[in-house]
Amino acid sequence: MSRPQLPKWLAVMLLTIALGGCSIDRRVFHSSPDLPLNYTLLDVSSGQTIWSMEVPVLHKLVVDLDRDDEVEIARVSGRPATSMRWYLYSVRPSRKIDEGKIKLQGMPIVQNISYRPGPELPADYIAPGMEDVGEGLFAPGAAPEGMTPAEHAAPGLTDDLPPPPESEMTPESEMPAIEAEHGTPPPADTAVPVP
Repeated sequence: MSRPQLPKWLAVMLLTIALGGCSIDRRVFHSSPDLPLNYTLLDVSSGQTIWSMEVPVLHKLVVDLDRDDEVEIARVSGRPATSMRWYLYSVRPSRKIDEGKIKLQGMPIVQNISYRPGPELPADYIAPGMEDVGEGLFAPGAAPEGMTPAEHAAPGLTDDLPPPPESEMTPESEMPAIEAEHGTPPPADTAVPVP
């Protein structure tokens, strides 16, 4: 006679509970370029900041509140959390950047979320087309050494430009021959019929 076996999913769930890796009181906060996020943990009784983080753009903050001697998979008690674990992940590529644990001593807390003015670019943002810019080169919009920002913004557009060389100009003596060959151009304010 064979012994009945536990389904695999039940065994995995029981193992997860036993190891304490499952929490109901876990929150995930995403920081995007349009909504860069600030997280603050406040003590309710004093209003003091216990912990805060400016979550970098394109990162997520995972906050896990724990209570002593509680199996959180079954319920969340009304008791205040005794500790907080936090994890910071990058979104692209998805990897853990930092983590920490804070003792809360069972004090009542409030999680406060606010947003910085956006849009905000990530710290390691590289503008399109600038991937191969090396040392000694300047970024778009920055004037190179010895050049004013106005000269850099409109290169070659200064009041003291020399006239074009004579070889590029059409002599007035040739204008009647060109008009005879191609016709006289219409005045600038005349509508030209489109065939």
